[in-house]
Amino acid sequence: MVVYIENDDTPGYLDAITTFAIVVGAPAAALTFFLVMSLLTRLLLPASITPPNFENVSFYLMYGLWAAGLLWMYARLYAYNRNALCAATALVARLGWCFFALAFLNQADNDLKNEKQLSTYEVASNFIMHMILFFMALFIIGKLTYDGPSLRYPK
Repeated sequence: MVVYIENDDTPGYLDAITTFAIVVGAPAAALTFFLVMSLLTRLLLPASITPPNFENVSFYLMYGLWAAGLLWMYARLYAYNRNALCAATALVARLGWCFFALAFLNQADNDLKNEKQLSTYEVASNFIMHMILFFMALFIIGKLTYDGPSLRYPK
């Protein structure tokens, strides 16, 4: 999602470039951090000491930068048009519930495979429970529709 706002209220902002920098820059910064710290620890630590693992720190750094970028995009949307923020929030929530629905459906399929050798009653009850959760998630997805005013800025 690229937040692009160009009007008299916010002149000079390069939103598309900033969004691209957030999406691509966070992994690039994490990879650079990982490479530099790994190289420095290999060069500066004695051979008998095991260097620390910087992979997890790099992932946390990348996720933190993405979270900061997402907050920046939400703040820009909120400052520009509150209805657009509501629509973006509804979209993110709807996508999250889609993942939940797919997970419940996958779990129902795994229940039918019965790899844990459960009794027929347990398999049936687990399958029914996961299918009920799947249809509840579909119901919630249907309710997460943006019905507000137009997202276009009034001219």
